[in-house]
Amino acid sequence: MDQLKSNSSPLTLRFAHNVIEHLGLKLYQNKPTNVLAELVSNSWDAMASNVFIDLSVSEQETPIAISIYDNGQGMSKEGLIKNYLVVGQPKPRPNTANNEHSDRYPMGRKGIGKLAPFGIAQIVHLITVHEGTAMWLKFDYTAMLASEQQDASTTAVYAPEVLADEISINDLVIEKNSTMNGIFQKFKDAILTSGSGTLIYSTSLTIKKQISIKKLRESLGRRFTVTLARPDFNVHVNGDILTEADVFPEWELRIPEQGMSEHVLNTPVGNRLVKFWVGFVKSASWPHEEAGVGVYAHGKIAQDRPFFFGVKGREIFSRYMYAVVEADWIDELKQDTISTDRTSVNWEDADLESLHTWGAQSVAAWKDSLVRSPKFFTRICHSLSAKVS
Repeated sequence: MDQLKSNSSPLTLRFAHNVIEHLGLKLYQNKPTNVLAELVSNSWDAMASNVFIDLSVSEQETPIAISIYDNGQGMSKEGLIKNYLVVGQPKPRPNTANNEHSDRYPMGRKGIGKLAPFGIAQIVHLITVHEGTAMWLKFDYTAMLASEQQDASTTAVYAPEVLADEISINDLVIEKNSTMNGIFQKFKDAILTSGSGTLIYSTSLTIKKQISIKKLRESLGRRFTVTLARPDFNVHVNGDILTEADVFPEWELRIPEQGMSEHVLNTPVGNRLVKFWVGFVKSASWPHEEAGVGVYAHGKIAQDRPFFFGVKGREIFSRYMYAVVEADWIDELKQDTISTDRTSVNWEDADLESLHTWGAQSVAAWKDSLVRSPKFFTRICHSLSAKVS
């Protein structure tokens, strides 16, 4: 059956000179967790209830392809042309008071997460289904770079290969000998009820090292809060759902013991809510960069670890600390205060001064709580004595 339509509107990706290299390859180069985090964010924004990540490997355990698919709203052809195929198209910031999905405030803001797969892959397939109608585009990273103009003031245009154009999902055929065929069948099963969803299949990978599934699950869990706390948003990695047991170690001390504490800050933009919890591990076996405070906005990391709100001293206790601070409102400000790679927040912004002050006071108080724990303090002293001897 003919999967293509004639006389259809052109499907072209429009982008500024050199942007693919800098916002795709350079920003996410050899960082599969960061790439997948961006795609998980897109699934959240698409109102998906389930996201599936599949890692295909060779006999030598090196990655061959990375797939991520969901049962979200999918995209129509018009949606592809007006939004997805325009790099840097900012997502609208909804009015939470009038938004029917107010509990699903979008994680995306800058409109460049679609470029993330090119940090790890040369070929990216996009199959998106909206109410049973499918579109299938194939992107070639090398061809995209070749399409850029020498004049930096011009806009480059790249036309992805259109493999299916507005056809029924039931009529879409993948070659049986294609490595993509098995994933496509899983995707069809995942959207059987909803009739909508999106599959991103990345191949010709630039990653040569083995990817630890255990580390991948752990890292994904720590970049989000919604992947563990929301029953309506589940992330599956190689068939297994992501759980808290995949992410967190055993705590020696947790404040509070369960759930989260809340604090209301008086900020220049009004009173704003902060939710938080902090845990201290029994043994600091993790790398230094995994300790500290993570600040989250609408379920996704905004300020990555290691971070301590500028508090110095008692560094030995810092190695044992893992804190989660949720401040959704920092991503609702008119100005964008979160870095493109979501590793840092602009703490020089006047609207965030009270949050930073509160954070510094809290970190100091949390360390004091640890000092006042005789059991933990004794263990640290024994650990230091053993290292000295």
